[in-house]
Amino acid sequence: MLKDKWKLIFILISIVLIVAVSNYFTRDKYTATNEDVIKKVSGKEEFELLNYKIVNNVDKPFSLIAYKDHKRIGVGMLTIVNGQEEFVRELEIQEDIKQVVQTIGRKSGSPYLALFINSEEIFMYGKTISITFPNQRTQTKKMNVKETAYIFISDSSDTRFKPTEVDIRDGQGKVIYKK
Repeated sequence: MLKDKWKLIFILISIVLIVAVSNYFTRDKYTATNEDVIKKVSGKEEFELLNYKIVNNVDKPFSLIAYKDHKRIGVGMLTIVNGQEEFVRELEIQEDIKQVVQTIGRKSGSPYLALFINSEEIFMYGKTISITFPNQRTQTKKMNVKETAYIFISDSSDTRFKPTEVDIRDGQGKVIYKK
């Protein structure tokens, strides 16, 4: 009877090990993204690449891509899973050049906020963009006259990734846009 008990335990342990090992070898494998892959995908998807943010320091590396496609602007997520590029157009809105700045973003999963700038004055004079969150934490990026879109990504300390304030400042620190 004791011998039968040990056989049963051995069989159960063997089944658990087989399941664990097979699960390890059959799970999706994510590969880091890079600028070359982003450019390749933008050509394949036939959109104008406005900006991107590569996030390779996570378990499932990805890139967020801000783009323009005809009269629509959006953000998509690029991953490389099992050696294959996967691009998903996550959020897309109609471009409205009457608005000085348009924003879109996601509050959960991998939260982000993308700003699309439509104002020549902001292109010319804007030097920094800052966004402030409900927890009073601020992210700031330097502006580049060649970039029309900026992507801000949440870090793990953000509990609520919805900005309470967006401001753009000129070279002297004067606010030229605030929302």
